[in-house]
Amino acid sequence: MEIASEKSCTRLHGACCSDKVHREIKARYQEAEERCDRLIDFYKRKIVEATPDKAGFDKLGIFNFLPYATDRLVKTLVTTRWGGFELIDVDGNPVSYALRAVSELDPGLIDRQIVHYGNYEPFFQYEIELMRELPAMGYELLYVSEATRPELTGQPTDKLLTDYFELIGNADGTVNITDRKSKRTYENVFSLDDTADDGDEYDFSPLADEIPISSIAQAQASVKILEYENEFILTSDYEFEVPSELTESRQRTDSIVKIPVSLKLFVEKHSPIIKVELTIENTAKDHRLRLLIPTGIASSMSFASNQFGTIRRPVVDDALAYWEAEGWDERPDAIYPFLGLVGLEDDQHAVAVLTNSSREYEIVGQQFDTIAITVLRSVGVLGKEELHRRPGRPSGIKLPTPDSQMLGKLTLDLALTFANSAVEVAQAEKIYHAKVESYNQMPFHAMKLNKSKQITPCRYSMFSAENHDLVLSTVKKSENTGEILARFYNPSQKSVKLELAGFDHYVLHSLKEVIRDRTFDGTVKPNQVITVRISV
Repeated sequence: MEIASEKSCTRLHGACCSDKVHREIKARYQEAEERCDRLIDFYKRKIVEATPDKAGFDKLGIFNFLPYATDRLVKTLVTTRWGGFELIDVDGNPVSYALRAVSELDPGLIDRQIVHYGNYEPFFQYEIELMRELPAMGYELLYVSEATRPELTGQPTDKLLTDYFELIGNADGTVNITDRKSKRTYENVFSLDDTADDGDEYDFSPLADEIPISSIAQAQASVKILEYENEFILTSDYEFEVPSELTESRQRTDSIVKIPVSLKLFVEKHSPIIKVELTIENTAKDHRLRLLIPTGIASSMSFASNQFGTIRRPVVDDALAYWEAEGWDERPDAIYPFLGLVGLEDDQHAVAVLTNSSREYEIVGQQFDTIAITVLRSVGVLGKEELHRRPGRPSGIKLPTPDSQMLGKLTLDLALTFANSAVEVAQAEKIYHAKVESYNQMPFHAMKLNKSKQITPCRYSMFSAENHDLVLSTVKKSENTGEILARFYNPSQKSVKLELAGFDHYVLHSLKEVIRDRTFDGTVKPNQVITVRISV
């Protein structure tokens, strides 16, 4: 409840505040995130430590939060004093892995009591990867034992080819992507687009008739590709030149600054999702920076997720034709928020951006075929008057907010996926957000816990969905019983049957009590959200 209270307090302020209030909001979010992370670590530790011990073995617990069993790429850390190790499953079978990096750790970082008693033998932290079929909504325990250290993997290559994609890094920092399933090629993906922002914390405001600055054919990038056993990593580093700020007359200055950019693509060899990590060092003021993803799909509508499902929006607001004549206060541009995904589709395929960071987009291009994701808006005032798209009085107080210039380093986590429909995109979004978690148990720990009286199995599945057309939204324990509440939604335009292994009937659940006056045979209607009780 304290964590929820911290987050709810921040939401009361909105996004338009003084710098002092924004710093307080950030501090509360950081505290809430830290509490959540430590709580998750605690329960992972409790589960793993309650599994059967083996003399001379450490443990590695791997958790899958998808509602079905599937192969997952596991990237994790194993910490030990051994010069090398091997993994085995509960039946004693060896489990292969690839070693990506090794670093030495001071023992005081593991437990200060170790060095207190004069033991300075270092620990080794191993970064590893492995492909493993994990149980549905559950976990698997692997045992760790001393063995010979394998060779490091990760070799430079000039070719990036997977089951789904072929990628070519361009000299200007963009990427050409060929979707091997549809045979379509997308050129100049992940270019940057920069415009002046004469707005305030409430609204973006461009300059009249400004032509955006594009990184295409401008930057000179250093492109590197590393190939690991199950994944490629493409890194593109360059500097993007933009005007440093706006003048007092609200024009872009002739002074130019360089914005360092690092684009990293994580491309699994057997996955239809390209993970994106974009890091910039913002050195300019009064501008908006966006990441562009051309799709080749000329569109009149976009689709995006929100708190209640998927919403479709026009790429151009009809009110643009009459907003001035009717005396509106603000031009209705089609700049929209989204929650987890945004995409375009036609009759044959869909292209979508998934996010774990920025949540603002616009569909741009002459044919409205390009998804523009806002990287940052750099402004220095809470409220401002006489904007190009909002003439008249300031929307808020005319208060300087220098922190909102967003100077410094910023990292965005996104992903790109290509699919046959918006339904497949919703399923990809769940895979992207349901990241594999792990916990490495070893004999040394700064915080000691009492031995658990409960014994947990080495392999466990809470429940398994046999029909993957429904998307799992939320899982929680019932407040008053030992049952589990699971919420599913149907992103398609047809009815879909809920099929959980071992269940032939379901009990619907509302926020507070069982819905007793309504029968439910497992059929979920288009765009419907249902919550069911599961006995485990």
